[in-house]
Amino acid sequence: MAISPQKISEIFENLNVSSNNVTTQSNSRLTREQKHALQLEADACSIYIGNISLDTTPEEIDEHFKSCGVIKRITMLYDKNTGPSIGYAYVEFDSIDSRDKALDFNGTNLRQHVISVERKRTNIPNYKQNTSNNTDSGTENKNT
Repeated sequence: MAISPQKISEIFENLNVSSNNVTTQSNSRLTREQKHALQLEADACSIYIGNISLDTTPEEIDEHFKSCGVIKRITMLYDKNTGPSIGYAYVEFDSIDSRDKALDFNGTNLRQHVISVERKRTNIPNYKQNTSNNTDSGTENKNT
């Protein structure tokens, strides 16, 4: 479900918030559309960082990207059984301009690892891949 930038602005006006303010409503009372708009806004200012060292800390990521602008959040995922990072992280900045500056860090070294820096993609809610037994092998069947 794609939401236009105009619709996102309209939702924020109805919530009485701006991109730099915290909502005054509880997230549990937001509609699905409002939650999705908030997620789109956060994702628009976020990056994905791949190939990070398993023992990289959020503080090191902050230090590496602080010249890009204000960092609002760093999210690192950890292996629940072994503890270390699973090799990637997300960073949310306060603006798209800061995010764009961070994209220039693609291919730089962080703890002797060449990192991959990309725009964070937005997950599609309730997206399910077709898991049926599809016999199509990717070739077209042409009747001639």
